[in-house]
Amino acid sequence: MIEMGSGRVELTGAEATLELRVWSLGVFGFEFVSDFAFRISDFAAPVGLS
Repeated sequence: MIEMGSGRVELTGAEATLELRVWSLGVFGFEFVSDFAFRISDFAAPVGLS
Protein backbone atom coordinates (compact mmCIF):
# COMPACT_ATOMS: atom_id res chain seq x y z
CA MET A 1 0.00 0.00 0.00
CA ILE A 2 1.29 3.45 -0.86
CA GLU A 3 0.81 6.17 1.75
CA MET A 4 1.15 9.66 0.35
CA GLY A 5 3.33 12.04 2.31
CA SER A 6 4.95 9.39 4.47
CA GLY A 7 8.04 9.28 2.28
CA ARG A 8 8.07 5.49 2.49
CA VAL A 9 6.87 3.01 -0.08
CA GLU A 10 6.80 -0.65 0.92
CA LEU A 11 5.57 -2.94 -1.81
CA THR A 12 6.06 -6.48 -2.96
CA GLY A 13 6.70 -6.97 -6.67
CA ALA A 14 3.09 -7.95 -7.39
CA GLU A 15 1.68 -5.03 -5.40
CA ALA A 16 4.01 -2.58 -7.14
CA THR A 17 2.89 -3.85 -10.56
CA LEU A 18 -0.77 -3.59 -9.59
CA GLU A 19 -0.37 -0.12 -8.09
CA LEU A 20 1.51 1.08 -11.18
CA ARG A 21 -1.21 -0.28 -13.47
CA VAL A 22 -3.96 1.38 -11.46
CA TRP A 23 -2.02 4.66 -11.32
CA SER A 24 -1.25 4.69 -15.06
CA LEU A 25 -4.87 3.81 -15.85
CA GLY A 26 -6.04 6.62 -13.58
CA VAL A 27 -3.74 9.14 -15.26
CA PHE A 28 -4.81 8.02 -18.72
CA GLY A 29 -8.47 8.10 -17.70
CA PHE A 30 -8.13 11.62 -16.29
CA GLU A 31 -6.44 12.89 -19.44
CA PHE A 32 -9.10 11.26 -21.61
CA VAL A 33 -11.98 12.68 -19.57
CA SER A 34 -10.49 16.18 -19.42
CA ASP A 35 -9.81 16.14 -23.17
CA PHE A 36 -13.35 14.94 -23.81
CA ALA A 37 -14.76 17.67 -21.55
CA PHE A 38 -12.79 20.33 -23.44
CA ARG A 39 -14.13 19.01 -26.74
CA ILE A 40 -17.70 19.10 -25.41
CA SER A 41 -17.28 22.67 -24.13
CA ASP A 42 -15.78 23.75 -27.46
CA PHE A 43 -18.77 22.24 -29.25
CA ALA A 44 -21.35 23.62 -26.82
CA ALA A 45 -20.08 27.22 -26.81
CA PRO A 46 -21.18 28.16 -30.37
CA VAL A 47 -24.48 26.35 -29.86
CA GLY A 48 -25.17 28.32 -26.68
CA LEU A 49 -25.35 25.44 -24.21
CA SER A 50 -22.51 26.64 -22.00
